Amino acid sequence: MLKVFLNKIAKLNRAKFGSIFVLALLLGSTLLYQNCGSDNLAKIASGIAVSRVTSTGNLSVSTSAPQIQFLRVSADSVVSGTPVTFTWLVTGDPLTSLKLNGVDVLNANGTSTLIVTETKTYTLEATNSVGFVSANVTVGVPGTSPTPSPSPTAPLITKFTADSGTINLEDVITFTWDVSSYTPLTSLLLFFDADANYSLSALSGTVGYKPTTTGTFNFRLVASNATGVTTKEVTVTVLPSTPSLPVITLFTATPSAINSGDTTKLSWDVSSYTTTTAVALTGPQLNLLGVGMKGSTDVRPQVTSTYTLVAENAAGKTVKDLNITVTPSTPVPPEITSFTVTSSTVKSMDLVTFSWSVTSHNSTAPSITLSGPELNFVTPITSYSLKVRVFVTGTYILTAQTAAGTSTKELTITVLP
Repeated sequence: MLKVFLNKIAKLNRAKFGSIFVLALLLGSTLLYQNCGSDNLAKIASGIAVSRVTSTGNLSVSTSAPQIQFLRVSADSVVSGTPVTFTWLVTGDPLTSLKLNGVDVLNANGTSTLIVTETKTYTLEATNSVGFVSANVTVGVPGTSPTPSPSPTAPLITKFTADSGTINLEDVITFTWDVSSYTPLTSLLLFFDADANYSLSALSGTVGYKPTTTGTFNFRLVASNATGVTTKEVTVTVLPSTPSLPVITLFTATPSAINSGDTTKLSWDVSSYTTTTAVALTGPQLNLLGVGMKGSTDVRPQVTSTYTLVAENAAGKTVKDLNITVTPSTPVPPEITSFTVTSSTVKSMDLVTFSWSVTSHNSTAPSITLSGPELNFVTPITSYSLKVRVFVTGTYILTAQTAAGTSTKELTITVLP
């Protein structure tokens, strides 16, 4: 019968809408009942199932909400006092509750054996964060009447609490709730005041709320299903904030010791009873105002230095100093990387070209001197070529000098007779 019903839906949807979603609200005690020899099968007594009918007529069922694939019994009619084994399979998102006739059972794919003394309808109830579903199966005992199934009821709010009944302004209240429902919830709302509310998606959980005004407030949790509405209130008093000095919870340098010319990262974190807190960071060549209560910045002190973090609110000022040790770098003299001449053997009065390249290992430009017979040329240019007319045999010396030291290189030129 179910197969025929779904095929009719598929044909109707292909004819009118192509591929669509079908939402079926399944009510009544049993959707499908099949006699399998000595086994009984019951599937989905109540709940919401979402299915998709494709253009080929195939049916796929969402696995978000719990689905009871089957609930079987080893015998549908027994003598009073006979043990009966119940077997079930529940799929969908992880379960938050699974009960057989009101008693918790552990496994979504499990069994349980009960002693049956009267004709009775047994109910398997499965709940997860998305929804609720149940299935019924009846075991008969000749000469006894069936026990009626429980009637649907309004949701049950088993827990709704605040972590404190009295807080200061700027503090956060944490609410915790736990709700159960025989039928799927239609809404679960948390009212923080008369005008604002939060829609909650889970049957249990926690949520934080930061009050903006002082006073005594009633916070309400309202759970609704098809049967009714349940409300539970929590009262919280919000007091004016107590002024207190800001606290510098972190002020560090990474690393705290460097060589001259290197950088280090300053990091800070400030906590305060109020967001109206000014934070400033000062030090050598640094004056940062309004840097925020948490942050970081890179600095490059040339000598051992002290940096100061100042946090100030209505209650006063908190100051913390941080020292950074700087080790001076070892001076390195300039380096003559090349010194050449176009020819080392010439005739008198020939022109030769001297070329050189010098590397300075600090920010100061070196002084460069080329000296030799009847020559004393000085320049700050580190890469240069100079033409010289040679008259006599002699040695030419290139000198590069900074405050860190001096480097020299020599070339000899021979003048032929």
